Amino acid sequence: EIFEEVLDASLMSSCNECVDVMLPLLVSVLEPPQYSVNEEVTCIVLKRIYKALCVLSVLWSAETFVEQLAEHVQEELLSRLIQDQLRNNPIAGGLSARETAWSATGINVLLMAFELCLKHRKHSHSVRGLLRQHLQDQRLFPVLAHSLLGCERRHILVTLQLVGEACRATDCQVVSLADAIATLNLKQKSLQTSSSTQSLAYSLPGSPPRLHPRPGLWTTRSLADVRQQGMRPAARSTASV
Repeated sequence: EIFEEVLDASLMSSCNECVDVMLPLLVSVLEPPQYSVNEEVTCIVLKRIYKALCVLSVLWSAETFVEQLAEHVQEELLSRLIQDQLRNNPIAGGLSARETAWSATGINVLLMAFELCLKHRKHSHSVRGLLRQHLQDQRLFPVLAHSLLGCERRHILVTLQLVGEACRATDCQVVSLADAIATLNLKQKSLQTSSSTQSLAYSLPGSPPRLHPRPGLWTTRSLADVRQQGMRPAARSTASV
């Protein structure tokens, strides 16, 4: 946010020394996590990568740093981040896969890596080729469908740009995206129907009460036991000790 304000005020030229120091540090963060460790740790690493990508994206909006960024953030690095998520993220693996605690954060990383590719392609022919290559990967379309149905404006914008690139490539990509969106919509509708059915079942006459025994309260089970024994529950004292 600070860099965005500096950019809006046309003061980026005064940040040259700061950017020179910061760029190597930001790039050093862009290493995919080890997924064999705890999911919480994986999520923390991915959030750090996402924040670094966000800063780089803001800097890329200033023509002053384009050459420096192109030197430090090479296409191999961006490709590695994209491939890492397409290979390991359950959302990319299929809409029926079980999502993990880091799945959504991983998708954010993938989209930000693509955003840098979209900005970098103006200055690099190899990045344009890299972008076309990834847009032909069928694992990408469940990710795009997931993003289009999300609530983050920035991610939706990147997704729409990628859809536009896919449309220019071939109609087959658009058909794959449509299939992915339809499948995701069907999955969400099925989950909503299942939730509504469970709520209705508990509201029907004769359905088991949703009570949890707590100290000092008689539950349905305890009252039934007392009746079977021909006894009445003794009154509980409310006096405090």
